[in-house]
Amino acid sequence: NVIGNAWRKMASSAQVPMLWLYWENDKFWGRDVPRDWHQAWVDGKGQAEFVSLPAHGSDGHLGFVLDREHWQPHVKAYLQNLGFPVQP
Repeated sequence: NVIGNAWRKMASSAQVPMLWLYWENDKFWGRDVPRDWHQAWVDGKGQAEFVSLPAHGSDGHLGFVLDREHWQPHVKAYLQNLGFPVQP
């Protein structure tokens, strides 16, 4: 598919790792599209960790705003693993 090919192409020149966070009940992207894009990214030799978060509220697409207590620990751990200092 066109978008998967675009992700693969972009990944081939990416130089930094990424963290992808998605909620199971994302009503905008759905459950499978983000996984497909992540796979395309990895297939294109990009580095990315995919974290699937449980459903939150009526639409997980709002997770970054409404579900901070679940995504922030993943971001802190990811940054710490890369060697960045993080506050407890």
